[in-house]
Amino acid sequence: MSKEIKKYDNNKNNNKNLIYYKDSSGYESWKEYDKNNNCIHYKDSFGYEQWCRYDENKNLIYHKNSDGDEERYKYNENKNLIHYKDSNDYEVWYKWEDGERIRIAEKRPGYSEVIFQCPECGSNKLGSIENVLTTRVITSIREDGDHNYNSPETDNIEVIAYKCTNCGYQLKEDNGSAIVDCLKVYKWVEKNSSIPES
Repeated sequence: MSKEIKKYDNNKNNNKNLIYYKDSSGYESWKEYDKNNNCIHYKDSFGYEQWCRYDENKNLIYHKNSDGDEERYKYNENKNLIHYKDSNDYEVWYKWEDGERIRIAEKRPGYSEVIFQCPECGSNKLGSIENVLTTRVITSIREDGDHNYNSPETDNIEVIAYKCTNCGYQLKEDNGSAIVDCLKVYKWVEKNSSIPES
C-alpha cells in the first residue's frame, strides 16, 4: 500500500502551500515560497534544485536550476512579456497589439532576426517591389493566337524598392536613394525598429 507524506506551511493568507513531499519509494521534495505564495526554491532527493524570483505582479522574472540554466523575463506596464533571455544568449523581444503578442526580434549565437515595423503606420508588412523577367515555354501553337504554355520560368529578378504594403513607406539609404540590397534591409530594420533594451 502506497503511503505519501505531505506537509504544508501556515501563512497569513490561509493558503496551503506544499513545503514537503515524500512517497513510498523514498523520493522527497522541498519547496519554499515568498510572501505572495510564489515558489522561489525547489529541491528534491535526486539533487535537482531550482530558484525563482517574481515581481510585485507575480510575474516570473528570473529562473535558475542546478543544471546551470538561467532565464530572465521582462514585462510592460500591462504585465505582458516583452523580453526573454536565457543563459545560452538566446533573446526574443515582443510587442502587444489588441491583446496579441507579436515577435519583433530574435537573436542567438550565429543567428539574428528582426521583424519590420513601419515608422509611419506601425505595420509589420514589408513588401519587396520587383521587376521580374520570365520565360514561358509554348507547348502548342494555335491559329487564334491563344497558345498553350508551361508554367513561367523566372530568369531574372530585380528589386526596385522595399515598401510597407500598408502605407507605402519606402526604405531608403542615408543619401535618400532606395534600398535595393537585401543585406541592407536587415541593417535598416535593426536600426529603425523599436526593440526594447535588454
